[in-house]
Amino acid sequence: MEKLKVLLLEDNQNDMELIKMELLSFFEYDFEFKWVILKNDFTEALKSFNPDIVLSDFNLPQFNGLNAFKISNEIDPYRPFIIITGALSEESAADCIKAGVWDYVVKERLVRLPIAFENALKLKTEKLKNRSSEEEIKLIRSKTDIQLKLLYDAIYRAPSSIVITDINANIIFVNPEFEKVTGYKREEVVGKNPRVLQSGKHDKDFYKNMWDILLSGKEWKGELLNKKKNNGFYWESASIAPIYDEDGIIKNFVAVKHDITELVKAKEIAEESNRLKSNFLATISHELRTPLNTILGFSSFINEKTPIDEILDMNNKITESSNHLLEIVESILDISIIEAKELKLNKEICNISEIFTRIKHYLDIEQIRTKKGHINIKFVSDSDYSNLKINTDKIRIVQIISNLLNNALKFTEKGSIEYGYKVENKDITFFVKDTGIGIDEDKLNFIFDKFRQIQDSKSRKYSGVGLGLSISKEITNLLGSPLNVESKKGVGSKFFFSLPNIITIEEKDKKLISKSEFSYPDLENKMILIAEDTDLNYMVLKKMLAVTKASILWAKDGQQAIDMVKSNNNIEIILMDIMMPNVDGYEATIEIKKIRPDIYIIAQTAHTMESEIQKVFESGCDFYISKPIKKEILYDSLEKGLNKDK
Repeated sequence: MEKLKVLLLEDNQNDMELIKMELLSFFEYDFEFKWVILKNDFTEALKSFNPDIVLSDFNLPQFNGLNAFKISNEIDPYRPFIIITGALSEESAADCIKAGVWDYVVKERLVRLPIAFENALKLKTEKLKNRSSEEEIKLIRSKTDIQLKLLYDAIYRAPSSIVITDINANIIFVNPEFEKVTGYKREEVVGKNPRVLQSGKHDKDFYKNMWDILLSGKEWKGELLNKKKNNGFYWESASIAPIYDEDGIIKNFVAVKHDITELVKAKEIAEESNRLKSNFLATISHELRTPLNTILGFSSFINEKTPIDEILDMNNKITESSNHLLEIVESILDISIIEAKELKLNKEICNISEIFTRIKHYLDIEQIRTKKGHINIKFVSDSDYSNLKINTDKIRIVQIISNLLNNALKFTEKGSIEYGYKVENKDITFFVKDTGIGIDEDKLNFIFDKFRQIQDSKSRKYSGVGLGLSISKEITNLLGSPLNVESKKGVGSKFFFSLPNIITIEEKDKKLISKSEFSYPDLENKMILIAEDTDLNYMVLKKMLAVTKASILWAKDGQQAIDMVKSNNNIEIILMDIMMPNVDGYEATIEIKKIRPDIYIIAQTAHTMESEIQKVFESGCDFYISKPIKKEILYDSLEKGLNKDK
């Protein structure tokens, strides 16, 4: 097993351990690590430890990562040096790149470290080979034509692109690696000027500076963005040197070049990711503070002297802002669950009219909230299937279509919005179509990316955190379909996804969807125990249950819930909070099911990770609802409890 010595320059021990774990989990090298923090220790370690590679934080107690790189580079310019940082400004990143830092990795994306690490080691090997090639070319300067022929084979087989020109910069030789990288055959470029490779991305001053250095007899080093024969662009690190004849006069120029396109792309991706995250943080701060300002502001004005009509008006605004705030928080939680690969589907047979009833309810509220009552909104379906049953995750279908409708309302100032579904055999296609602002063709490729918005600037017209489409796409992928888009700037957009083979029953009586309120179960003569340690949460649940006419009992912790079940056989349903003092909801459920296996227990939890939900069911709960609790979901879970034996 190859031994590899790694010098870690890091002032945070936890971060140092995470870096080591990332490398050890990915590679099978026989690693030898050395950890230092201070400048003197670092300089000494470079000499005594003689590492194969250096991984350095940027912000350090006595100096920074750029200073550390310069120290390392003076001792050994061929030693890979990677900066690993929690945050790096654009100016600092540019300084690092200009100085020659091999790569940098953001700690939030530490999973990219193995790629950067491996690329750096490969690049080191190539640089050492380049050094060998350059040294051989220097020998050519003082040798005769016979000696040049002896070195020809080594140059011909070099892993780097080698180009030799005459004094007038006309190409007289290229090696096979040049042909491989550029796509040009030798006979296509010999006799031509290297400007055939120019991309047009560098200005005249760039090339003038390069030739001023070369004609002065010095070596030029730098990075070039060049163009291949097929018009594709590529980056290369180049070293160009003059060759002298016996009289000390420049006779030729030799360029040794290495393709670094992937390295540059990786840096650009990292920089773009940082930019998007910065925009996202600024946006999320604005989006959270705006409804909070409304909620806190109007709440402070409500007192016993406030007229009832003003209280009602302020209450409506508080509710509206609270719902908006909840949507933002749920989006952030959803994307976190998706990133953790914890998002699971809960498929069941459901009536499609139920799905669109919920959507219609949401849409009615949103149309009022967004003041888009003038927009003509139309539900469209295959009328013969208006009461169709399908096998899917109805909550996620509602979430996707609601997200798409939210966008349609946001970006449509006039005209209409159509939404609904079409059926073909056992396949169904859901769609949302609008006459809004549309999307530029060049933006269609990234509108589903996380944190992306059509307008990224701080002066953007439309609100939102840029997660809705990304979440919707991930969910449709889990459901077995891509989320597609057709759009034209200034005309409108259509989003749609098709789910195969999910229709489960024959067509029934036609039933148009116009209902906008949810029904609630009749629980008269039923007794419900609310196990909840927080007074306010209990009061909210009690208020929601008032319309059901159920008798309500309250247990403030798990032990009280167990004791009340033991002493009261009339309890049929329990709303069990999971996080409670003394005895939590998991333990309480296990004990209660031993006493009353028939009792219907609904877990109420703020945990939405799949592992936590699995734990809820393993404890014996029959159903779960996530906080903050929505009335329609609560009523639906209670209906299931009433019908569990049917």
